[in-house]
Amino acid sequence: MKIVFIFALVSPHTLGGVLALSTWLPLLNTFPKALVASDKKVNLPILQCHGNKDLIIQINRARLCEENFKAMGFKQYIFKEYDGMDHTNCEQVIFLHGLGDVGTSWHEIFNMYRIAKSVPYVKFIFPTAPIQKVTLNMGMAMTSWFDIFGLDPYTKEDQEGIEKSSIFLKYLVEEEIREGILPERIIIGGFSMGGAIALHAALTSPHTLAGVIALSTWLPLSTTFPEALVSGDNKVNLPILQCHGDQDPLVQLRWARLTEQGIKAMGFKHYTFKEYHDMGHSSCGREMKDVSSFIIQHLPKID
Repeated sequence: MKIVFIFALVSPHTLGGVLALSTWLPLLNTFPKALVASDKKVNLPILQCHGNKDLIIQINRARLCEENFKAMGFKQYIFKEYDGMDHTNCEQVIFLHGLGDVGTSWHEIFNMYRIAKSVPYVKFIFPTAPIQKVTLNMGMAMTSWFDIFGLDPYTKEDQEGIEKSSIFLKYLVEEEIREGILPERIIIGGFSMGGAIALHAALTSPHTLAGVIALSTWLPLSTTFPEALVSGDNKVNLPILQCHGDQDPLVQLRWARLTEQGIKAMGFKHYTFKEYHDMGHSSCGREMKDVSSFIIQHLPKID
């Protein structure tokens, strides 16, 4: 949200308005010199809202913004303080799509099953993978988190690509932590190859997160575990929900069951495997209901 402030003030345009929730103006000491088109910019409508119980971005920091906007002469600046409100949306779910898909597809699925509405205090992030050639699909270029050489648990794996995407997901987690979100308030997950990255990232992260949602997927580079496990003593308390259809023709159920065996052998105490009758390589209402329950359980609203 702080990026919105910067963009609005340094843009050559005077926009229709700015909504700034639970945030602050970064690079404060560069203003008013950094202000672009200042004569007209003072007519920019700004609504800044903040809770007086915010422990992450405290109200005093927000009030500094108020003082500076008024000092810069903004004529339509409004500050709203909300009694008893903390840092809203301080819980996160980061979910990765499967091969050839985009993040917005899963955003629509989560909305269709009303998952976001069941946890309005949670922010959902759905990244989109880069476009790259995929060996399995005759070298065609498509969105993919890593290359795939075959549909067998013993096929050669793209270790470099898997680790690269795993690092990317861990970077997203670190970005949220830098914003003040506790790691135990962050769930990561994904479908198919996205779920594979989520599992790998969670097990190799220095943090023990709130949980992992692994749909129609497997643990990649499984032979590197348990040696690759980071913070093993505490990591076994990581909640993991793995869901799979018994009619999946791509990532077959037996492959998922091998992941189940491996994770249980590593001593994970809060691992759950859900099998869905007649479900293929897709999702279903029963599965998404379980996903919603998992999020509610492991990201409860903090009063």
